[in-house]
Amino acid sequence: MVKATDVSKVQLQMEQLNTQKDQITSKYKQVMNALKFTMGISINQNIEIETKIEFQNNIEYSKSTTIDIQLVETQKRLLKSELNTLQFSKLPSLYWFSAFWLGAFADDDDKKRVCRFRRALP
Repeated sequence: MVKATDVSKVQLQMEQLNTQKDQITSKYKQVMNALKFTMGISINQNIEIETKIEFQNNIEYSKSTTIDIQLVETQKRLLKSELNTLQFSKLPSLYWFSAFWLGAFADDDDKKRVCRFRRALP
């Protein structure tokens, strides 16, 4: 038992499918024309696109360090060196204080200890 409404539903679905087919065909032509344009090929010339795409996963990447990484490592070493310089820049004032204290207030035992401390400094 087929009703008239069932037939009209099928006809409507068929018209919708035909409309979608036309839209897809039109979009395909637009994409192909854009591809031809970007490749510099005449729009009237026919080209074939291979539909089967094979994935190749056998690419080996080199594990060598790039120049950017070497540059960053060099900058890191330079900044560490600058930090050490800034941290040890307070030593001259400590040295001056020990020399002043040694000359003014220390006895002979204190002078020997400070001299050993001075020799241990870099």
